[in-house]
Amino acid sequence: MVETFVGSMTGSAALSRPQKRARVAVLALHQWGGVAYYGCLLANAIGQYLPTMVIISKDMEGFRFDAQLKVEIVNKDKIGPLPNPLAYSRILRLVQNYNPDLVHDTSGNACKWSAGLWPILQQRWPLIITEHDPRPHVGMKSSFAVLTRHIAWRCADHLIVHGKKCQQTLLDAGIQRDKISMNRHGIFSVYDQGRYASVAEEANSVLFFGELRPNKGLYRLSTIAQKVHALFPAAKFIVAGKITKLPERKEAEKVRLAVAALKAAPGVEVHERFIGDDEVEYFLRRSAVVVLPYEEASQSGVIPLAYAFGKTVVAFDVGDLGESIMDRKTGVLVRAGDDDAFAREIAGLLMNAAKRCEMGHAARAWAQQELSWETIARRTVDEYERLLAQSGSRNPKP
Repeated sequence: MVETFVGSMTGSAALSRPQKRARVAVLALHQWGGVAYYGCLLANAIGQYLPTMVIISKDMEGFRFDAQLKVEIVNKDKIGPLPNPLAYSRILRLVQNYNPDLVHDTSGNACKWSAGLWPILQQRWPLIITEHDPRPHVGMKSSFAVLTRHIAWRCADHLIVHGKKCQQTLLDAGIQRDKISMNRHGIFSVYDQGRYASVAEEANSVLFFGELRPNKGLYRLSTIAQKVHALFPAAKFIVAGKITKLPERKEAEKVRLAVAALKAAPGVEVHERFIGDDEVEYFLRRSAVVVLPYEEASQSGVIPLAYAFGKTVVAFDVGDLGESIMDRKTGVLVRAGDDDAFAREIAGLLMNAAKRCEMGHAARAWAQQELSWETIARRTVDEYERLLAQSGSRNPKP
């Protein structure tokens, strides 16, 4: 488990504390990975400004929070496929006893387990939900996913997304514009723990990192690798992540075939398994370039992860990926579906270490400012204050 804390903010990074000290209950109930750390890191930063209680899954109990936060740990029990009502009852009791002015669920539909909580929470407190993926990706469009999104959007007093196209998805679904705000995904420096400080960058390595899903361009990755090898034979592709459990059998089979093709391809190293938090640093330190050949996306935590390690990214310009990539400065955006151009950009960066390093340094410097959790927290607290000013704090019903 990665341990971290956000220190007190001083100097130009410090924010004046709001005059009205609203109490916030943050739910960060995702079990592991980027969404879980997003919620924990955001709660830590918000706690610098407002009295904050954070409720986390037991899987994240090793996370190091600042001392001023009130931290509660719950078991997300199930009875068969359904959430255990006792787990819901414990969470509601914790929130009730804390008596917040508002509740913020930082996982949204990434943690569908919470869907049964939202209608109850919304009746008692203003409810903010961060929606990381407003549109279900290919292969993941189950009826349950559609249902939980409907519940989230109906229950939320306010929704936070990570970019303009995600905002447009909500607008197209009939959500009022004033119920939506945009806030970028914060930097993932938390994974840079120095455990693998001795691991040197492999100047010819290209990293594809994260869950292996249909929308991430797995079907075309072996073709892209072949094209890169034709331009730069020394290139080595590293694929690290587990195959996501998919509701659509046809897509699941296509993913398995794509992974098999990658394993058989020359110059491709595949780690098909769950990558633990303590291993993330190892793969990022080895890589020279991080690639996102996604066919569709909302946003991606891989970009702020790559930036934290000073790595240049190459990505197709889909979804809101472009919101976090300054083309030719912090990374390279390629027209969606243009495999030849994608391969040329990768090969060009592998052959030009100076340019690659320059862009990587720029990416880290930009992310440390624009994607800092202090910046994300400031914008989030602004939304809290705006929501409370509009609706007032709802006291729990007796």
